[in-house]
Amino acid sequence: MMKWLYLGILCFLIVLLIRYTFTSKKKWEWLMAAFVLAPWILRLLQLK
Repeated sequence: MMKWLYLGILCFLIVLLIRYTFTSKKKWEWLMAAFVLAPWILRLLQLK
């Protein structure tokens, strides 16, 4: 149950990030931040 909740939140954040990336002028900063944060988020998901 909790795993699906985390996956839903993760998908929501990814969609927001993608939407913001295309509307902002600092695209590369957001992409770099996403690549840095993604492994940590995945690691947290594996722990739960």
